[in-house]
Amino acid sequence: MRIAIDADAMIKLTKASAKEPVAEAFSLVMAPEVRRECVEQGRAAGYADSLRIEDNLQRGVVAANEGRRVQRAESMISDLGLAGGEA
Repeated sequence: MRIAIDADAMIKLTKASAKEPVAEAFSLVMAPEVRRECVEQGRAAGYADSLRIEDNLQRGVVAANEGRRVQRAESMISDLGLAGGEA
């Protein structure tokens, strides 16, 4: 089963050292915006977990995937005013 994961969940799984066991049971996928938030912005802020997440992406433990756009979801994102990884 594939699970789309947001930045908050990815960071918390990483800090709890639970990401690898979860990734063994499920296929973890993150959107490119979530990747930017977790890795690039995290690295710029000096967060060590960003390096672990980047390593997991490079090793294929977690996949970065654009996914497909669904109009109903896009409408909800707009209505709720979501941006970045939350969107």
